[in-house]
This record gives sequence, C-alpha cells and structure tokens, in this order.
Amino acid sequence: MRKLLYLPILLFLISCGGKGVEGQVGQIISIAAEENLEEIQSQKYGEAFLDYRRRYFHSLNSDKHGQWPDFAHTLTLEFVNRCNLSCSMCYIANHSFSKSSLSLESVKNLIDEIAVKGKTGLLLGVGSEGLLFKEVRETISYAKEAGIMDIILMTNGTLLTQELSEFLVQQEVSRVCISIDAATSETYEKVRGKDQLQKVEKNVRTFGILFFYHRGLSGSNHRRQPKMLFPCLENQSFHV
Repeated sequence: MRKLLYLPILLFLISCGGKGVEGQVGQIISIAAEENLEEIQSQKYGEAFLDYRRRYFHSLNSDKHGQWPDFAHTLTLEFVNRCNLSCSMCYIANHSFSKSSLSLESVKNLIDEIAVKGKTGLLLGVGSEGLLFKEVRETISYAKEAGIMDIILMTNGTLLTQELSEFLVQQEVSRVCISIDAATSETYEKVRGKDQLQKVEKNVRTFGILFFYHRGLSGSNHRRQPKMLFPCLENQSFHV
C-alpha cells in the first residue's frame, strides 16, 4: 500500500508572473487541491470529511438546484482590518480606518458555533493578513480541539517565520495558501507596494523543508511533490 503523508498541508503559490509560471501554478493546484486533500483527510476523519466536501461542492450550485444549506459550510474569519503590504488589487480599504481586531473570546465563540452545528471548514484571513492577529496560534489550536477538519490559512508569507511554520506543521493545518503574485522583485514591489519577494521565498523554502522533513517523505510521495516556482526551492532535496 502506498504510504501517504499524515499531514496534508497544501502550499499554493499564486502568481501572475507570466505564462510559464501560471502553468506551474496550475500543476500545483490540480495535483494538490483535490487528490491530496480528500484522500489524506478522509484517512484521518473518515466519511465525515468526504461528506463535508460533498456538501460544500453541492452548495456551489445552490442557485441551479434551489437547495440552500441551513448553515454555511465554511466560516471565513477576518481577524484584523489591516495588512503589512499595500497591494494594488486589494478590495478592502483596510488602510484607511483605525486599527481593529477581533477578540479571542469572539473568535472562540464563532468556532464553538460552527462546531456545534457540525460544519467543518474554517478560512482564516482573505482581505487582510491573518498572521498579524496576535492570537492566531491560540485560534488554530482551539479550532483543532473543537474538531474542525479543514483549516485554511491565507497569508502573504512575509510573517511566516520558522517558529510559526513549525507550529503549523505540528498542528496539522490542512491548507496553507501563500499569495505571491510575482516572479521578480520588480513586479512584486509594483503589485504589493514594497519588495518582499526574497523574504517570502526564504520563508516558503523553510516551510517546505520543515514540512517534508517532519513527515518523512517516502520515494512514492516524493514523486507526487509538485514543482516549486523558485530556483532556491527547485534545487532543494526533500528526501530523508
């Protein structure tokens, strides 16, 4: 039997840096998003996870079949109303208001509600940088203890330190999505307000090494590893 990774963290490298890069991104998404997520998570959570995914995809066509879920399948949490970058395409005017954050108590109450109702998706940070939330680790730990099966962390990767990467690996967060939007420093600065590309590359590389080394890739799993976008990642062997 083919050995599977116990921890299905998925690394989405989202870029608009050219046709060749976009093609690699397509490979990453097609390889990782469905096959790895459902196969690995269902081994851990059984039929409950597959049922959650079926309900989720069914809800995407609610306007066609006229059946609407009684409760949202995924809770999206915006912890803060700010970001450490100023992206040109940002749809939230999160730089023009006074700084504001959710309280950890409010976050826990929301997680308790979706856990009680049996809904199992939690999306952290979309229009803001979730890692700016001081209690992000407490939130993730609490969600895991509450039985949330699918935790998706969205981040620009600038604050993804080695310590935080180790935490995400240990907590078995199901998906980590890192937005990059550039293949060169010049493009990155134009899109995101300042050049942080080398820092993000370094953080992604560290995260990848921790993930693969902590979980011990077998030869078969190594063949399933999607291509990385950056030379610093392509040249790194993840065999243990």
